[in-house]
Amino acid sequence: MAKNSSGKVNEEDDQKLLETIKKEIQSYYSTFGPNISEYHRAQAFVMDEDQQWAQEEKDYYEKHKRPRLSVNRLYLMIKQIVGAQRMATRNIQVRMIEGSPGSDLEDEVIEKRIELIENIVRTIAYNSNTDVVYQTGFKCSLFGIGAWKIRRDWADHMSFDQVAKIELSNDPTKHYYDLNGVEPLKQDGDFCGWSIQMHKTPFMQQYNISEDEIEAMLSQNNVADQATFVWATPAGNNEQEDMLTICHHFRKEYYTKTIACLSNNIEKISCDLDKVNDTLKTLNNKISMKNMAPNAQQTPPFVKIKERETKTYKIMEYIVCGTKIIKRQEWPSKYLPSPCIIGDSYIDKKGMEYVIPFTKMAEDAQKALNIATTNLADVLTRFRGERFKATPASIPKDAMDMWQNPWSYEGTFLYNATAELPQGPVPLLPSDVPQGLFVSIQTFGEMVNQLIGRSDTIQGEQGNEDSGVAIDARSRQSNETTFLNFDQLDRAIEYTGKVILDLIPKIYDTQRMMNVIGRDGKSKQVTVNNPQDPASMITEGRYEITIESGPSFILQQQEMAKKLMDLVQVDPQLMSIYGDVVVRNMDVNDAQELAKRAEIILDPRVLAMTGKKLPPMPTQPPSPQQQQAQLAMQEMQMKIQQSQQETQIKQQELQLKQVETEIKKAELQLKQQQMQLEALEGQQKNQLEAGKIQQQHVETMADILNTRVKARAEILKQAEANHAPLYQPKESKKGAKK
Repeated sequence: MAKNSSGKVNEEDDQKLLETIKKEIQSYYSTFGPNISEYHRAQAFVMDEDQQWAQEEKDYYEKHKRPRLSVNRLYLMIKQIVGAQRMATRNIQVRMIEGSPGSDLEDEVIEKRIELIENIVRTIAYNSNTDVVYQTGFKCSLFGIGAWKIRRDWADHMSFDQVAKIELSNDPTKHYYDLNGVEPLKQDGDFCGWSIQMHKTPFMQQYNISEDEIEAMLSQNNVADQATFVWATPAGNNEQEDMLTICHHFRKEYYTKTIACLSNNIEKISCDLDKVNDTLKTLNNKISMKNMAPNAQQTPPFVKIKERETKTYKIMEYIVCGTKIIKRQEWPSKYLPSPCIIGDSYIDKKGMEYVIPFTKMAEDAQKALNIATTNLADVLTRFRGERFKATPASIPKDAMDMWQNPWSYEGTFLYNATAELPQGPVPLLPSDVPQGLFVSIQTFGEMVNQLIGRSDTIQGEQGNEDSGVAIDARSRQSNETTFLNFDQLDRAIEYTGKVILDLIPKIYDTQRMMNVIGRDGKSKQVTVNNPQDPASMITEGRYEITIESGPSFILQQQEMAKKLMDLVQVDPQLMSIYGDVVVRNMDVNDAQELAKRAEIILDPRVLAMTGKKLPPMPTQPPSPQQQQAQLAMQEMQMKIQQSQQETQIKQQELQLKQVETEIKKAELQLKQQQMQLEALEGQQKNQLEAGKIQQQHVETMADILNTRVKARAEILKQAEANHAPLYQPKESKKGAKK
């Protein structure tokens, strides 16, 4: 019941709240009802082969006593797609938001705290058996709608510690959402919820309600009408008698509050106005501790600089049955606790959303495949027995069944010899099965594959692809048809991680010991919220989460072991380096024990790096067989050593010959160089001698010229002395003649 300011129950407000909850639930089912019907129809079509036949078709085959077969390829494909989802895992990654409390810590402390939070999220997922939860939600989404629940509960019936849980939902049509939400998961809506069935007896024990109160709750106007919920099963149904429907309704309730802005001229922080003093005290204490450090740069303290009003909300959880709010409590998260996983849908021109089941487009091809297979079975049934040509007179009355069902009798067949059939009934040749039936079965089967987007190669059948590249391309093409469904699943898992991340500091808010699971799948015990260990303070800071899809940790181990073994096949000596790692990652029984034994073959240097020591081998006297084997081994080793020595000697002789050859080559090159040098010196000498001869010739010519000059000079002197020129130029002679 709602309470007024004086603390008294306000029944009028409670009734208004119940009416509001009723309208919210009815708004979903009245609008989304066709999609719920389509979900049930598509699921029944795939999971129940009888639903793949119309009623008149079933009546026809039953009336004529003909076989009716269903070759349900769609069911096989759903299993394969769900199996592909099961083979993948979602790796959790947590990051601290910059500027949040605690972001100024050392990087090592932040990394340890983030690792601790990731391990807590992983532990919650493990304890909630999310492999089954996510697989069921994904499978349901292939038919149109999927969902699961996020709840909080006590760790056990004797504990005061709460834990977060992710719960399975086998029937997503029991979940409802605010269709005004535009996000894919409807997480931006204002309400969501789900209904569960509970027997009256545990209901009264859990909620401390008497049977008279239950009768009063169900006799008045219900929160939801009969089209939405069946609050109490009608009398006469022995299996479901006294079953009640309980509704868990979550809704956002908006209110106005005042927030304050704190600043120290370096950074700004906002908080609620009523928490300003506590926040200032905490922040300024940290600043004082930093300022006291030697040579520390002085940081000014925080002060309140302004305030304003803002609109926010809290999420309230109401547990309702009939006309009574049984329990109400605040949901400690800002996120609604149930994602709506819609595989595929479209919006019509009126704004209505209609879901499209993954198998819808292939349903007609599946029906045609069933009919073709049934026709083939019918033909084979009619042609299965031997047929005879006979007359009424040729078969005795007491032997009629023998000739009609010959496969049921052995021995002699009785007959009457007649003029038309003196040898009795004549066997007829069997009729051929029409080949078109086989072609139609193959055609419709391929049509189902094409419409669903799954090739035969992906299903394990032999395709036309010759190379690995072509096969991978076909596989990628087939996987692309399911990307939308896988993306929706990843969004839902990431949203679930955000809810869990938001719940952790509010549920795990005290110091406690708890077991967490690491990335390697191993469990260890840790202490959270220890004031002496900043890395364990998971109530501080703001974080965000992302999900990465990939192979599971086990598959990664197996893949690594396979790659290492491939390297060992190339170089067997690698087993002495990482043989224990190969064995430890194999998917075999007692892998850890085998890995310890494999350490015997490791190189001592590898053992020294890992800090391990090779255990001493026990000494035992060798047996005669061992002695013979040792002698044979020693003899073989001596032969090997002798052969190696001979090989080394031959290699040395060959090397010596190579050296001698190189020396001879060097001597020959030296002689050639000397000859070239001598030839060059001869040329230089010849050139020098020729220069000397030429110089002597020049000197001789100069002497001759000088002699002539001197002789002419003497003649001139004598001519001057005698006054009779002995020589005149030619021009003078010409002038004389003129």
